[in-house]
Amino acid sequence: MIYDEIIHFENHKDIKLCFSKGVKFTNCKTYNTALAMQENLWHQIIISHRANVRHSSQRQEEILDAIFKVVDCEEFFPISYKCGSSNDSFLVRKCKPALDKLFDHNLQIYIKNGVSYNLSVILGIADYEFGQISAQSQIPEAVIRLLGELNFASDGVVNLSEFRKNKEFNKVYINLGNSGVLDCICKTVFKSNNFRHVNGINLANNGISVLTPLDIFKDTLLTRLDLRNNKISSATRLCADLKNIKADEILLGGNKITTLNTYPTCLKDILSNFKLIDGRNIEKLTSDYTPMQYEVDSTVDGYRIDWTNKSDVKKFSDSDHWHVVVVPDSEKQYSKDEIFEGFFATLDQKKTEVYPCYYKFENAEHKFMVRNCFDQIEYLVHKCNMEIKFVHKEAPSSSNDFVATEHVISINYYFRMNVSQFVKGQLEPEIAIEKALEARYNGIKRILNLANFQDSTDFASVVINMSQLKVLKTILSKASRKFVGRCIEINLSQNKIINANCHKALAFIGTLRAIDLGFNSIEEINDFNDLKKLGLKSLVLDGNPFCSKFTEAKEYRSLMLKYFPELETLDGVKLSKRSTLSTLKNSLTDLDAYHIVNTFVPVFFQKYDSSNRVELGGLYHPKSLFSLTFDFKVTVPSVDALKRLTVYEEYSRNILKMKSFDRSYNSLHYGPDDIMRAFMSLPKTTHDMLTFHTDTTQFYGYTIITINGVFSDKSDLLTSSVINMAFSRVFTLICVDRCAGFLKGAEKYMILNDQLHICNPTKQQTQVAFKYEKIDVQEDETITEVEKVCCLEMFKEVTKLKNVWASRFLNQANWSFKKALELFMNSMDKEELPDAAFKLELESA
Repeated sequence: MIYDEIIHFENHKDIKLCFSKGVKFTNCKTYNTALAMQENLWHQIIISHRANVRHSSQRQEEILDAIFKVVDCEEFFPISYKCGSSNDSFLVRKCKPALDKLFDHNLQIYIKNGVSYNLSVILGIADYEFGQISAQSQIPEAVIRLLGELNFASDGVVNLSEFRKNKEFNKVYINLGNSGVLDCICKTVFKSNNFRHVNGINLANNGISVLTPLDIFKDTLLTRLDLRNNKISSATRLCADLKNIKADEILLGGNKITTLNTYPTCLKDILSNFKLIDGRNIEKLTSDYTPMQYEVDSTVDGYRIDWTNKSDVKKFSDSDHWHVVVVPDSEKQYSKDEIFEGFFATLDQKKTEVYPCYYKFENAEHKFMVRNCFDQIEYLVHKCNMEIKFVHKEAPSSSNDFVATEHVISINYYFRMNVSQFVKGQLEPEIAIEKALEARYNGIKRILNLANFQDSTDFASVVINMSQLKVLKTILSKASRKFVGRCIEINLSQNKIINANCHKALAFIGTLRAIDLGFNSIEEINDFNDLKKLGLKSLVLDGNPFCSKFTEAKEYRSLMLKYFPELETLDGVKLSKRSTLSTLKNSLTDLDAYHIVNTFVPVFFQKYDSSNRVELGGLYHPKSLFSLTFDFKVTVPSVDALKRLTVYEEYSRNILKMKSFDRSYNSLHYGPDDIMRAFMSLPKTTHDMLTFHTDTTQFYGYTIITINGVFSDKSDLLTSSVINMAFSRVFTLICVDRCAGFLKGAEKYMILNDQLHICNPTKQQTQVAFKYEKIDVQEDETITEVEKVCCLEMFKEVTKLKNVWASRFLNQANWSFKKALELFMNSMDKEELPDAAFKLELESA
């Protein structure tokens, strides 16, 4: 038999078309239904084009979506779709109910913009043979394969996202918006032998609008039901479809239903079926409701104020409505933090505090809402010209040039005034502050821990920037009234504070004796000297630019005692009348480098001083280098001292003193193994970390840490004297990985270069070396139930783990926070934790 066309399929028999055999129908409502009912026949559907119609780049998608809209819930599987210059075509089989509906519409479909297409149906164009492609068999095959891929990493969530893109559907168009297709998938999952391993279902990005087939899972408790980015628009239908479905978490983001003014209250009939919806606790849905997401359209709402009509801003002097700040950023060059850092830098410190709310990034614009701060808005409009300035650093132009150039770029923004009326129940920053203060207070230890206050869970939709002195005073005034007579210590570290002269706000506490201001942005003594009126016994300033102004600890200590005569402890080190202080001070170009220094330096030198330095091998990059230069002159020579110092001489790479230049290569150690062999050959040491002075520079993925200090060379002989030496050590760290999951943006560093120079200590270093010990607070071996609750909450906040996972690590570590954190980081490195172990956070943009 001669065929008009043969369609080839990989791994399936060919389909052979014979046009003369088929019966064609066009522009009609009746047809040969008996022929359509025969399951052993293929039918062809032809979509005719009009000559004057300009086709979209998504023509195939639009045409098929229009056809699926007509056939509704009936099974319909287009096979081998072909695009032509005058018509498109595809094959179908076993779809009489769907064909009935197409004929009811007179074989005509409509796509967006009112464009219509005429269809032709050729029944019986080919015979079906066993071994030919069949959607009814391809769907179960794909589902069973995906079920077989379930493992610990997937946490039992079967991934059906973008289902039609699976390899089984290369020639088959699968549309889960067709409830018949979704029903087939759900039944296959439910009847599979692997269903006992299924804890959740991911149906995101599938064009689904009807969820009736999910009722088959009504007796199954799921951990997650992911329905994001579908076409769910009816709250009534969704509630009816899911009335019997229960899950710990349901995800609906990206569906039209989430844009309704009544969302999420429109889902009240099924809210009790879930614990979380789009990462938010059901109980907090009202308080977390975001007008920027559901009510405000900043492109049309409100009155625009920009450089062309600045004088109009006075019209809103008495308004208590929401206003939107819109910062254009077409290429998204700046992050949320960078935008706010630049914005806050332009504010007037003497005017009303500003609390940006409901930030999001959309349509190439950063947007956030503010209210009740007209004096600041007026200042930003008239004095600052609605302009944010950013300092850009450019990489060196050549490998020999290590100096980055800087230039300033200005971005203009504009306001949308009165975009929305404030409604009770919406975000009120001062109420959020009250709640956060309550959560941060430890009544047992009488400590108010406001470290990195912005990370409080109550501030998910508001920015609390304590570089504004008025914001800092507001927070401390509330704390003072709330904890009067009950607080002895406040931790204000890592809050970008530039001015801490807030003694009046703290005066009511009365019992306050200690303040931690570490790792902020304080530069001058005048920025915090008013705190002397509180009679503080302990003060921490380490990590501020102010500390880097001192080259000697004695000068630093003297100045601090002059301003704070009652001080007993400074930067965690006890003071005495005869003592001198030497703290670990850092001079950094970027405050973000502090966490690297404070993590890396103690760990490295504690390991280096231990009996097994080889453990440091894991810190060194595979292409790392180590070199040592030795320029120490012993003052009192002895046989034992000279013998010990000879070891350093053997490894020294003082090129100018070398007799043979070949030795310069031999004394340069390459790779972790070679470096560890050198370390294990060098004498035992003890470093005095209280003598350390640290300078750090960060640029383009590299961190350079320079450490100057004192160490002692320890002999195994009891009769031998200890030799104190000075050193300067330069580490070049390279970023080798950026972690995922809860550590979004977190970085893993390895040592790329390590240069050690040993010399004689200065007079000042000799005077203070090994004279003082840093006071470490010892953890109580016993822990109460109340302390366990506090420890658990703190561990969850740090790791972003769910309650059950956080408890697991703490129990395993016998409630030692440090050990639990080590276990957690080890699991992260080994990628043992599933995404479901972490609390989901709403994306801001």
